[in-house]
Amino acid sequence: MNKILAVEDDVTQRYVLRIVLENFGLDFEIVSSAEEALADLFERSKNYALILMDIKLPGMDGFECTREIRKRQAKAGARRISIVAVTAFASAEDRQLCLDAGMDDYISKPYTLEGLKTKIDKYLEPLRGYDDPGGNDTVQSEGRAPH
Repeated sequence: MNKILAVEDDVTQRYVLRIVLENFGLDFEIVSSAEEALADLFERSKNYALILMDIKLPGMDGFECTREIRKRQAKAGARRISIVAVTAFASAEDRQLCLDAGMDDYISKPYTLEGLKTKIDKYLEPLRGYDDPGGNDTVQSEGRAPH
């Protein structure tokens, strides 16, 4: 299970992210709000290896969502899912706010494809091979056949 959940409210950013993640050959879902992310994780019990979290979201922001995820994971004794902030806020103080909220890492918008791939690989590479004892990680994104 090396699926990514991306939380992004901007329509254009979602479109770009979908194309990028498909081109990377990754299995992913994109939701447009923190509330949808929490529902996927805790009501629908979907499993993700990594969450790409926008900070500025309508309603509950990315900081609040991350704190809620961490609180619920701790209460349930659940596995800690890696969360990477993907945001236009780029100062050292913003980075620290992300870490203080419980995020594992941070990438600034606009990001390069190489920069995003490096961040994703940092968290998915240690997990590769765990789904299939033979080490064959077939990945599939929404609506596409495996490579």
